[in-house]
Amino acid sequence: MIIIGDDSIDIEELKQFLCQHFEMKDLGPLSYFLGLEVLSLGDDLFLTQAKYAFDFVSRAGLTDCKIEHTPLEPNI
Repeated sequence: MIIIGDDSIDIEELKQFLCQHFEMKDLGPLSYFLGLEVLSLGDDLFLTQAKYAFDFVSRAGLTDCKIEHTPLEPNI
């Protein structure tokens, strides 16, 4: 479960309530979820899929390939 909000006191109270009724662990700030990397800077959240893309390229065996800009020049 991901709990988000702008009131840290309410978030802590909710987590305490849930801990009293369910077995759960607090895994700390969100950093990775369903293939999305989450970076929190101040009030901003940044989502990337860089790790997912790298894993995909690795599984395809393309990690040693040269990077080429697109679109390519004609007749290449």
